[in-house]
Amino acid sequence: MYVEEEGIFCFLCKKHDTINPQNKSKTFNKEPSTRFRPETFSDHLKTTQHQNAITTEMYQRVSCFQKQLDKQDNVADEILYKAFEAVYWVMKEEIANLKIKSLLNLLERLGIEDMKYFQHRSQAALREIFIAIGGTLEDKLVKEVEQADHYGLMVDDVADISVMEQMVTFIQFYNKTECKVKKAFLSIDNLLEESDSANSTTITDRIIKNIEEYGLKKDELCSFVSDGASVMVGSRSGVAAKLKEMNPLVISIHCICHRLALACTDTLQNVSYIKNVHLWLMQLWSMFQHSPKKMAAFLKVQLTLKELNLTTEESKKGASKRLKKACTTRWQSFDSSVKAVNSEYEAILQTLYALREKDATALGLYKKVKQVKFIATIYILDEILPLLSIVSKTFQKGTIDLFKIGPTLEYTKEQLNKVMESESPIVKLKHDLEEGKRLHVLEIKVTDHMITEVTNLLKNYISTLIENIDKRFGDSLPVLTALSIFDPLRVPEKEHVGFSSYGQNQMKVLRYC
Repeated sequence: MYVEEEGIFCFLCKKHDTINPQNKSKTFNKEPSTRFRPETFSDHLKTTQHQNAITTEMYQRVSCFQKQLDKQDNVADEILYKAFEAVYWVMKEEIANLKIKSLLNLLERLGIEDMKYFQHRSQAALREIFIAIGGTLEDKLVKEVEQADHYGLMVDDVADISVMEQMVTFIQFYNKTECKVKKAFLSIDNLLEESDSANSTTITDRIIKNIEEYGLKKDELCSFVSDGASVMVGSRSGVAAKLKEMNPLVISIHCICHRLALACTDTLQNVSYIKNVHLWLMQLWSMFQHSPKKMAAFLKVQLTLKELNLTTEESKKGASKRLKKACTTRWQSFDSSVKAVNSEYEAILQTLYALREKDATALGLYKKVKQVKFIATIYILDEILPLLSIVSKTFQKGTIDLFKIGPTLEYTKEQLNKVMESESPIVKLKHDLEEGKRLHVLEIKVTDHMITEVTNLLKNYISTLIENIDKRFGDSLPVLTALSIFDPLRVPEKEHVGFSSYGQNQMKVLRYC
């Protein structure tokens, strides 16, 4: 607005009497501007003085746009909290981060309309949210560990889907606030990023570097748990030995679940026929898993044998069973595979028989699977592996009483000896081969020589398994049992006669570990 002989005024600034908040100037308001240049006007439009005038004008006009802006400002913090909560849920559920945008849109459609005001949806912004949440959780964890007097580390090497070898580290400590022992993920490191080999030196240096970066005290590291590989527990140059050089009080523990799995795997190597059966189970699973046509034939045979009259696909899926993959690194999968083959043995045999003329693999497996020794071995494994699975699941619980490790193993060995003495798998096989029983229709002929052969296999397998369990747990079992003295629930009352001598023998064991 131009006033002759004075200058130019801003209508909005003059109307609402706004000033420059920095220098308190009232140019374009009470004082006219005498600079008649386009840059002067464009600069004024960007000033806080003019923006405040626009805001006041929009308030007076009750603008719907202003209402939206006001609402966006009012719910900004709440929307950020909900967005971060959604991202955190995606992280906890291990869902691909590309689904975050879809989740936010879903929340908006489900009634959280204010979610439309969350505009930070680019990949860069979402990545910053991930980093912010991770950093917050990391800081919280480190503070909790710092409050504890001691902590332990559990380390294992893994290879991800991109075949990148990485070291995963978990930390365990006593949380004084929650009054319980807490385990948490600490870090994941690419060992080959700065080294040519993931040897003991590389692993140790990375562990020490992580301890220093998190500001933890080296002398408070009291335990190191690993999978028992030589690079980890080597007596001279293993990671555990190097950590003991840094802190002599570190106790090295070979994971008991790994010990049990290794004992089972060692038995596979020692008993060749059991190893062959494991291989054939893998081949059976692979043949059906990678051929929809063969899988359909297998499921059809199952339905025919069970004489089911099912109309819906859902019902057919419920009645038909698929084979399970037998994997040596995951011992319980061997148990699942044996159970599947045992329950669907007739269907497997008939399917292989039908496929034998056009498929060499099916013919080879049919010749192996139809033997008495094979089905007898399945019966043997079906009775022994569940005992080992129970022990494995017991050891994998969140908490375990160290004092019960020894008795649990002794009980398991006792049950294995009972199976060997009673020859119960062979008895069950003979029963199922009788007329009118499950396997009678297969017309499997059994001789005394065959029974003697599978009986010897049963005794050899169980005795070798017990021997390997003793070998894997023999040296460490006294140490693990001795650690149970730190359980406060086991400390006797002061009036008890054994209170004064409680834990003395266990401490003698621990001092040499």
